[in-house]
Amino acid sequence: MTIHHHSNVGLAAYHDLKRLLLDDAISEVRGSLTLVKAKRGNFWYDKYRVGNTMKQKYIGPDTEEIRSRVSQLHEIKDQKDARQKKRSRLIAELRRLFSLRR
Repeated sequence: MTIHHHSNVGLAAYHDLKRLLLDDAISEVRGSLTLVKAKRGNFWYDKYRVGNTMKQKYIGPDTEEIRSRVSQLHEIKDQKDARQKKRSRLIAELRRLFSLRR
């Protein structure tokens, strides 16, 4: 088994892309963010109404990273277009670096 090592530029691009995708996931909140306490821990949900029914979408576990994104929700939503452009650039960079094909 061969272990392939990637360049620091590639690793940084990957981590930046991952962060941007996590920001996008939280920017799609439709209702109100709610912290639900369960036996296994605390979890964030997006609770919203569809007609007469309440729906909820799982956001993630209650971690420092998600709490930070929740507190910056308005800023994250305002930067959606800039994130899209940066994601496109990072994907192109990763394709170039790792010779990924569509």
